[in-house]
Amino acid sequence: MASSQQMVSAYLESVIEQLTGVDKAVPDHEGDYAVEVGGARFWARVDGSDPAIVRVYSTVLVGLEPTPELYEALNDINTRMAFLRAFTVHGTVLFEHEHLGMSMDAEEFANSIRTIASASDFFGPQLHQQFGGEQKFQESKTEEYQAPEVDHPGYL
Repeated sequence: MASSQQMVSAYLESVIEQLTGVDKAVPDHEGDYAVEVGGARFWARVDGSDPAIVRVYSTVLVGLEPTPELYEALNDINTRMAFLRAFTVHGTVLFEHEHLGMSMDAEEFANSIRTIASASDFFGPQLHQQFGGEQKFQESKTEEYQAPEVDHPGYL
């Protein structure tokens, strides 16, 4: 019998293929799926927990020195966002949304991408201005990118 993680991974691949038009969604060597949609790059992965969780995220900034000021800024962002979290790992700032894998559907996945894009557009330039680093999300945008319209961006 297939594990929860295997079933969710297969479903996630199907959702990515449907949204992006790629023939076959394949994870990289770390298990992350590149998701090119709406004129920008996002990432998704299925973690090994039980139940499996799908993590959808953007790489906002790279090359930052983790400082108390950066942690404070991310904490402030987290208090202002609903259903998303901002954090740093190894000098990289990520914005992430999570789903229970067995109950996620394509509409929820697409909504996560819109919400992450909106938060990345709103907070990314502010963080870059304050802390520097390389703006990976901004650099991933193509000419087709249009800022998403979200009913409730979650910023208080």
